[in-house]
Amino acid sequence: MEDYWKRFKAWFEENENEKLASLLPEVFPHQIEEVESRMQMKFPNSFSEWLQVHDNADATNGFIGGWDLMPIGQIVQEWSMMKQLALDGLFGENKTEATKQIKGFWWNPKWIPIVSSGLGNFFCIDNDPATKGRKGQIILFLHDDGKRFLVANSFEAWIARIVSDLESDVYDIEGGRFNHEAFMKSSIEGKNIF
Repeated sequence: MEDYWKRFKAWFEENENEKLASLLPEVFPHQIEEVESRMQMKFPNSFSEWLQVHDNADATNGFIGGWDLMPIGQIVQEWSMMKQLALDGLFGENKTEATKQIKGFWWNPKWIPIVSSGLGNFFCIDNDPATKGRKGQIILFLHDDGKRFLVANSFEAWIARIVSDLESDVYDIEGGRFNHEAFMKSSIEGKNIF
């Protein structure tokens, strides 16, 4: 994962240098283990390795296209809040259309939000996939829409695709900023939802 970080940062150095200042120092293995214990689930190895290079980034009002890479503390906060909302019944009987890869929950406490729109939408690691899904797949949760999208089969596959797409100029930068489709351009499903 360190190589992906190097390539990711190299692209930003050339194209969006000011965003690099928001990257945070690494997370240590014992900190990851504490969070996993609190959440009662393990991070995929690739995500743990990613965090051990940088703890993602401070909120920047959109590191890429209005989406922020959440540091581990914010991941725990958002996960705890969403889990509590589900336990309190705030999602009511809301269900989503189940797919072969993603279970039909409005929110599943086995989803780990890792990237945020700041408006209640998250890219999540899915630790409880449907029968044809893969544990650790990346999905998109939209707070105001029941549709869930399979983004990638794993965190590493998603990051590899993002880095490759950045290097290949797949992402649109409008007026010096990414457009809102940014991360979706590297997704399996939902490329044109924004």
